Amino acid sequence: MNRLFLALCCLTLAFVACDRDNKPDIHWGTSGPNQPSQPVPTPDPAPQPTPGKMSAADRRAAARIEMPQLTGAAAERFLVHRVAPAHTGADSILNYAVDYDVTLFHSRWVAFRFDVETRPKKVGRKPYSQKPQYPADPLLARAEALPSDLSFNGYDHGHLVASADRLFSREANDQTFYA
Repeated sequence: MNRLFLALCCLTLAFVACDRDNKPDIHWGTSGPNQPSQPVPTPDPAPQPTPGKMSAADRRAAARIEMPQLTGAAAERFLVHRVAPAHTGADSILNYAVDYDVTLFHSRWVAFRFDVETRPKKVGRKPYSQKPQYPADPLLARAEALPSDLSFNGYDHGHLVASADRLFSREANDQTFYA
């Protein structure tokens, strides 16, 4: 009984401690002489991402329940990467979607499908010798994207979506290399 009580106390303390660290902009009600009072953030209940720049298909993709909510910020770009359908006359396949912040040159989140249509391995990974290895994302304006094949100063580039999970088509795999 004592072990269970101790475990619950430790778990509660861990959640409280982690919550404050992960949300530094939230006013926790502890303002003092050295801490200015901060306003309580209020989320926009219906953000309008990149007004006028989204196609009808992208608006439908953004409204899907499994997509995180968009912020509606001016620096936000909602990018939807699609590939050609496997069957003639079918809709394009949503490869992945990205919420990209142009001020940080970084994604906020990435969502992708992994189902019976996107799981098969029909092609190999992109050869390392193929250049540019990390092309700029064609859905971003040149000023909003990192240059192609940026040196990354010794760091690995990585992928927004795992290359090995996008082997159902050459086009889908190539999109995972966008910088």
